[in-house]
Amino acid sequence: MGCCSSGCGDSCGGGCGPESFNEEVDQAAENLAVLIEQSAEYQEFVRMAQTVNADEDVKRLILEIRSSQMVDGSVDGAGRLDQLQVELEALPVVQTYRRAEGTVKEMLQQVDAIVSQSSGISFAMNARVNSCGCGGSCQN
Repeated sequence: MGCCSSGCGDSCGGGCGPESFNEEVDQAAENLAVLIEQSAEYQEFVRMAQTVNADEDVKRLILEIRSSQMVDGSVDGAGRLDQLQVELEALPVVQTYRRAEGTVKEMLQQVDAIVSQSSGISFAMNARVNSCGCGGSCQN
């Protein structure tokens, strides 16, 4: 039986429910999540996300962008939309947020590379949830 079958046997690495995971692996994953959450990089990203979301210029531009998206899709409308997007991205608070976002992305890519190398599989690619619910490919 494959992962998508009602039996959900060992084709997914031993069952599909959380109760089937190795407790040591679960604890290591929890520890990793806590370490990531406590990292200076992640904390700065969260702080900047809050700052950018509270910024009045950002709010104004996002409202204008949304309004422009709802208006007709004429060339002038598209040009205005591009102009607003450039204006938004040029704001210092947005640039600082983007840098923090990039730093966290780099950190998570490093974590993925380390786990992938240690496990011998592409971790992030295989950790994605799919229609089977087990993270692997559907096998019947």
